[in-house]
Amino acid sequence: MNGRFMKKIIGFVVIAIVGVFLTMGILRSQETEEVLSIDDIQQREGIPIFAALAERRDVSISSDFFGTIQTGRQAVVTTQLMERIASIKVEEGDVVREGQILAVLDTSASMASVSQARVQYLNVKRDRERMEALLAEGGISKQEFDQINAAFEVAEENYHTARNLIELIAPISGVVARIEFNEGDIAQPGDPVITILDDSSYEIVFDVTQENRRQLHTGQEVKVTIGSNGEELTGHISRISLSAAPETRLFQARAALSSSVDLFSGEMASINVVISEADNVVAVPPDAILERDGQAFVFVIRDNTVAKRQPVQRGLVGETFVEVVQGLQEGDLIATYGHNSLEDGATVKLIVENAISTSLE
Repeated sequence: MNGRFMKKIIGFVVIAIVGVFLTMGILRSQETEEVLSIDDIQQREGIPIFAALAERRDVSISSDFFGTIQTGRQAVVTTQLMERIASIKVEEGDVVREGQILAVLDTSASMASVSQARVQYLNVKRDRERMEALLAEGGISKQEFDQINAAFEVAEENYHTARNLIELIAPISGVVARIEFNEGDIAQPGDPVITILDDSSYEIVFDVTQENRRQLHTGQEVKVTIGSNGEELTGHISRISLSAAPETRLFQARAALSSSVDLFSGEMASINVVISEADNVVAVPPDAILERDGQAFVFVIRDNTVAKRQPVQRGLVGETFVEVVQGLQEGDLIATYGHNSLEDGATVKLIVENAISTSLE
């Protein structure tokens, strides 16, 4: 072997020996190094916790319901006779005014009655106008005028009744939502022929339990989310039934909606109602408050290192925060996580300060 090769072998051997000695040294140092327990580490470094400030917030409790969108008013026009529908004068989606003729039934006998009632109505109407002028001039007594006025009112009612037998009249202004028959169909007495919706206002109708009934009142604000598009609206409770439905034992509530978006009667929506609230109060996350032996308390962190047990009195227990009516001041730093096993005066180490989940905001 040449000298160069020998030098390489010697180099490798030296490196190997150094490596062995280094490994043995590390192992010896690990054997002699003190192994600390978790309790020892926590005693020396402090128990790791999350903490947050007690701050002023609005605390609230709300309830959720599901309901149906309806127009503020709707009218179902029905027939009083079993007759063929001669003509339908509107289409679905048409805007109609109160008193407008929607459909006409085909009955010659009823038409004759309407014509006769109309003639009588017009005659009495002219007599009434003439007697009214005479009353103003002092030509007749008030008693004589009252007699002709009573006859006019009877004739007017008879005419409208006769008309309603063959002419289906719009009782309200609105939009034609449904037409149940075609021209030429035979309608039975009481059959719904045309439905009109007053689309100038909408409301949501929902059922509530007896407990919820006590928590709701007229004028209370509601938040409504439309199921089909997620549109959010506001409204106010307008009516709550005084008695429960026998079948469900639920009470019906209605809330008037203020909306600039297109709504459809029959749409499903969710309703959120705040049933109790406390504004601008000192509040903490629910998990911050512990209870032992019937006493509620928190751990207030002093100088960022020491946990002091502080009794508190709860107020309104909201969904994301709890009102503290006694025991804390705004700005107190309190433990929110990792504090279940703390004792009064324990040393702590802040891992996260002001640790309130963004989901609580």
